[in-house]
Amino acid sequence: MGVLCDPPTIENSSKETAEQYAKEKSTILSLIEQKAKMTMEVFNQCKNIKCKPIAGALYAFPRVLLPNSVIKAARESGQEPCEYFCKAMLEETGIVTVPGCGFGQEPGTYHFRVSLLIWNLEEFAKVLETMKNFINKYFETHK
Repeated sequence: MGVLCDPPTIENSSKETAEQYAKEKSTILSLIEQKAKMTMEVFNQCKNIKCKPIAGALYAFPRVLLPNSVIKAARESGQEPCEYFCKAMLEETGIVTVPGCGFGQEPGTYHFRVSLLIWNLEEFAKVLETMKNFINKYFETHK
């Protein structure tokens, strides 16, 4: 924890340590930035999904435009529509997302949250592709 509060510099550690810290920090931040851009681009290619640019965040929070039939089915099953959607994604793909209703979304809007931290870039791209395929298939069958 100390390294976060007082990161290594040439003044308080060796030159090699300070350089290694700066390199690792830059690599991590660059990877998160790549994932954020990739996530926004992939979600905005999906049917019924709107994703704003992700800046300074470790999560994406795309909006899901659910048809009335899905909203009705969710309510009849005693679930929030965003929970219903996330559960369908989990059951179909094994990918865990968090329903937006737990984050104070505006009434009448539906979202889900997905982390940008979990996978390396290649694995993350595969997960996004799986999500995109699920979403597009879901909205073909739920119009």
